[in-house]
Amino acid sequence: MTNTLQKVKVFFNRVLGFFPSRIPTGVTEFDAWSDSIFDTYAKGIGLTDRDSTRWALSNQIMHMESTEAYKAKRFFALMLHKAASNQVSYFVMQTIKEKQAAQQAAAKQAAEVTVPTQVSDEQPKP
Repeated sequence: MTNTLQKVKVFFNRVLGFFPSRIPTGVTEFDAWSDSIFDTYAKGIGLTDRDSTRWALSNQIMHMESTEAYKAKRFFALMLHKAASNQVSYFVMQTIKEKQAAQQAAAKQAAEVTVPTQVSDEQPKP
């Protein structure tokens, strides 16, 4: 029964998440607001760390326009999803970059080994 009730609560919160709500102005209010977003959307996005989520939400609020006092919670969930995707994409790009650098270094080393040195007929000057 509890699992079903939890699923209904999450569904209801997801529907409400489409409508703009007041962004928090106090610490207690922020904690409740961020917990609401985490509990509703974290499983779908793959979030596991509440502190990282709070930091990302705080950062997004700081970058909002000065006249935006109401924003849908779904906006913040989508922003968290995009941020998680950015982290994965950056990791993949760095992995490919490191792999290419290793391949270039190996190719350069192989080229240095296979190229014979040229012998000069000139005598060294005294």
